[in-house]
Amino acid sequence: MSTPQLFPPVTGHADGEPLLSLEWTNHGTVTVIRISGELDMSSTPLLTDLVEAVVGSRPTRVVVDMANVRFLCAAGLRALIQTRDMIIAAGGRLVLRAPSRPTRRILAIIRTECLFPHAVDSP
Repeated sequence: MSTPQLFPPVTGHADGEPLLSLEWTNHGTVTVIRISGELDMSSTPLLTDLVEAVVGSRPTRVVVDMANVRFLCAAGLRALIQTRDMIIAAGGRLVLRAPSRPTRRILAIIRTECLFPHAVDSP
């Protein structure tokens, strides 16, 4: 059984709602990272910092759950590609789980969806 780990959120909205929050869990050699909010220039360092920490444990697969991503810009896409590269360099594999509509749209427009296979199984 794994315990979810929270990464400090980036706060930026006037109402105090986080722009981005990250949560991750380990399931043996599989790590699941859940992204919620906006993946933009101000929040992408949180993702890449988390992935740098995660790859130290040499997971065989990292599942990035993007169901709750409301916004993804070029900086967010760059961070996803950097994330993929870091995981591959550590000997792992990155898959996306439930990419949100904004995420799917950007991946299709930029024609990078082939870089990110989709997870269809658990965890």
